[in-house]
Amino acid sequence: MAAAARCGMWLLLLLQAAVPPAWPCGAPEEAQAAVRALSSRLLGLAGDPARDPDPSVYLALRLAGDHDLRGEERYLARLGDAFQHRYGRSLQAAVRPHGHHHQQDAAATENSTAAAVSCRGAEGPETGRLALYLLGLRAACPPPDPGPQRSLVTWLKYYLEEDWAGSRHHGQPLTSYYQYSLGVLALCVHRKRVREEVIRRLLAAEHHGRFRHDGGSATDTEAVAALAFTCMERERLVGPGLVAQLRAATRGVRRRMVEAQDTLTPAVLEPLPEVPGNMTVRLVVECPEPRCPQGRLYDQPVPAPAGASLLDVLKAAAAQGPHSFTFDTQDTPQGPFLSRVLGLGSRRHERSYWQLLTAPSTSLQMGVADYRPHDGETLILRLSQW
Repeated sequence: MAAAARCGMWLLLLLQAAVPPAWPCGAPEEAQAAVRALSSRLLGLAGDPARDPDPSVYLALRLAGDHDLRGEERYLARLGDAFQHRYGRSLQAAVRPHGHHHQQDAAATENSTAAAVSCRGAEGPETGRLALYLLGLRAACPPPDPGPQRSLVTWLKYYLEEDWAGSRHHGQPLTSYYQYSLGVLALCVHRKRVREEVIRRLLAAEHHGRFRHDGGSATDTEAVAALAFTCMERERLVGPGLVAQLRAATRGVRRRMVEAQDTLTPAVLEPLPEVPGNMTVRLVVECPEPRCPQGRLYDQPVPAPAGASLLDVLKAAAAQGPHSFTFDTQDTPQGPFLSRVLGLGSRRHERSYWQLLTAPSTSLQMGVADYRPHDGETLILRLSQW
């Protein structure tokens, strides 16, 4: 166990340096219970052979206090197979069949970038997923052979550039600042330098408050960005001109996170008690122009059992007859993610997703399986942009 604890120590030190503790003298009992419940859930996810391996699950297991070393080793092997299959070819081999590799102009660069991304799928750069896997490799005990990791690092550097270059029209990454920050952190943890401009993009976003969107919390993104800033400073991967800016940005993030601890509460993971009776929830689906000229696509009362989750309400709406409500979810380690409503799916290239709100405009901080609406509440599914 001592060896296992040492393996994740590097990342834990970064966490302690960049992110303030939520409680000054140890977590209260209810928070410890929540952590134990999360650990149990993670072990269940890792041991389920029917689920595709997820690098975020492995990284969380490495940072946990208790370890199943053999189970983690098996899970890492599954991750290695999946990522080797996906990124086994070098970046040069991926773009070479599409030509333009001898040209140096901007158009050729963009064409080669698009060709490389098309080899990975139509969803665009996998900045966050690849970054999480590289972070997991760094936290492994003992760390794997660094040879195959070189190709992954090259791909991640490429994705960081594609993430930004493809979003010149939006002024922010194609994926999100959270994934972009993870990419910078992963490269730093592997002691790889990045161009100064890459870091300055994050510094500018932090300085101008661009991490927050649609009224949601920016705490998670700010925390990861602070880890990246702290790592770059500690590993001396930036010039002296950037050191002061990185320190100032990290101090700003720490200050805002301390202020937010009046508002943050530990998640309650125990199942809620059943509530007798029934309720009626008004369900509204909104899709803005130009994609949906009509604006409001659905507006109906939905009867459901009292205490039902939002996911239960959606299922009740789909079963209640002539109004033809449909939806799809995508299974993730954090629970089901709403991916499609009334045939409309979120689109990465349009930076769109289905936002969950309670009327008139309060963004829900829970997923569809966790939020419990109350009788008479109006819930809004809004196709939004980040």
